[in-house]
This record gives sequence, structure tokens and C-alpha cells, in this order.
Amino acid sequence: MLFAAGQRVSWDNIAKHIVAPGTGMYPIGTALLAAGNGVTIALVRLDEVSTAVG
Repeated sequence: MLFAAGQRVSWDNIAKHIVAPGTGMYPIGTALLAAGNGVTIALVRLDEVSTAVG
């Protein structure tokens, strides 16, 4: 996963991790810190928007 601080992030319900926004992904918030390759934990500010994931 590669995220810049302030970048919007989404949830990939198939792979069960956060990803860059894209088709079929669920927007969840904004990355608070940059995260590079090999990072397994990312700090994300969650939006106050309800998202249903099936």
C-alpha cells in the first residue's frame, strides 16, 4: 500500500484492507501519515459517513 499524508483511502471488502479509491471500493477516510511498501498498519481518520459493506 502506498499512501501520502492527506490522501483519501477506501476499503477493499474482498482483500480486507485499505486501498486507494477506485471502482467497487468503499470510501472510508483520509490517511494521516504517509505509508509505503511493506507497511501493514496505516493511521486513517475515518469519515463520519455510514458505509454498508456486504
